[in-house]
Amino acid sequence: MGKHKNLVTKWSPVSPMDFPRFESWLEEMAGKGLLVHRVQQNWFSLARVKFRRDEPCPHRRYRVCPAQGQQQALEKPSQELLELYAGAGWTYEGDIGRPWTTLYLFSADDPEAQEPYTDPDSFQYALRFPKSNLLLLLFLIALNLGMRTSIAAMEMDFQQSPHLAIPLVTLVQVLLVLLWVLLALVLGSDLLTVALLRRRARRDQTVRPSLPLWPYRLQRVSARAAAVVLLAAVSAALLASLTDKAEKNIPLEEFHPDFSLLTLEEIAGDGGWRPLEDWTASEHINLSPQMAEVADITIHYNVATMKRNPVLSPIQTYYIVLQGGTGAAGYGQMDLYYYIAANSEQAWAQLAALTQQVVRARNYVNPAPRTQDFQRAEVPGAEEFLFLVCPSEAIWEVLALEGNRVLRLTYNGALDLSQWFDEIAAMLTPVE
Repeated sequence: MGKHKNLVTKWSPVSPMDFPRFESWLEEMAGKGLLVHRVQQNWFSLARVKFRRDEPCPHRRYRVCPAQGQQQALEKPSQELLELYAGAGWTYEGDIGRPWTTLYLFSADDPEAQEPYTDPDSFQYALRFPKSNLLLLLFLIALNLGMRTSIAAMEMDFQQSPHLAIPLVTLVQVLLVLLWVLLALVLGSDLLTVALLRRRARRDQTVRPSLPLWPYRLQRVSARAAAVVLLAAVSAALLASLTDKAEKNIPLEEFHPDFSLLTLEEIAGDGGWRPLEDWTASEHINLSPQMAEVADITIHYNVATMKRNPVLSPIQTYYIVLQGGTGAAGYGQMDLYYYIAANSEQAWAQLAALTQQVVRARNYVNPAPRTQDFQRAEVPGAEEFLFLVCPSEAIWEVLALEGNRVLRLTYNGALDLSQWFDEIAAMLTPVE
């Protein structure tokens, strides 16, 4: 416990990349009896320095030295380098890790100790950071942004429409993208600081060039904003996980929604109904052990999925009911997507999104110009009832709305679904 009490942690008021100011600050702390114990770097390029309490050392000097050549791959300097600095009167204090290189921190109490860099040319050469590492870092940031954008877009499609994407989940995606933009600004300010150091050293012919404060102020503002965004993203993700409730693969005999579910057995059974069995990839396809770990999926039939998110979501509850089997009319499959919106306005927005989605999907399957489009039918129990028939593919698409409830029903089979329009619309009426 006494050892920890002897340590003091402080945030650096300047970036470690601003060598002159960072070194001067450490020397000021040494004059107050706070000597460097360890320099820690966080994601946002700010330095947190642990000091140990000791006698004041008003003559102590600190120097930040970028690793060069093969030293860049080492966390600590080689023994030869340590001996070289020790011979000149400098003691190794630790390293300051950066995303693309390593900085070594040395100290000296002898006022006569020779400076690590004796001329501006050697100082400029030391600031030649490896471009390949920096370009790789920028590439990884761009790749991360692209992947997160693609994942967000795919998640919206998988959940049947953009309006179904839960705002909290979408907010997390946006915050993560913003976080990486801010991190790019933080890292970019480091690069700018290095460029200014080299330029000032060449212009003023000095190894201790002075820099303007605005690059670090930009970095500090970006770093603080990044920290706030990260905290907001974590909070939003936590809130989403606490409020987002889902139940998957509920057998239909155990599924009890607040509406009268129309089943495929009721439509096509006629006494000879045989439900489809679950389909597992490994039982029908020869998969290697490596592929089986990622591709051995199971498709469940005659089950329901229920998802609820009452917090800030335009779609507060939705159901997915997948049915399939063989009856008197042969094979049939019917998928129901059922949405309960926060209000009627959100329900109409959901209906519009579903209409566009169905049209896009049908055009993707068959890009040829179609002569048929959604038709409107007057059906009791539905404010809006739209259907689309593709006779060549034996597919029906039905969209219906009543109040704050919307459904999409897709049927693939030989039956004339128009005979069941009333029962389909009846599902939009809640029952006790």
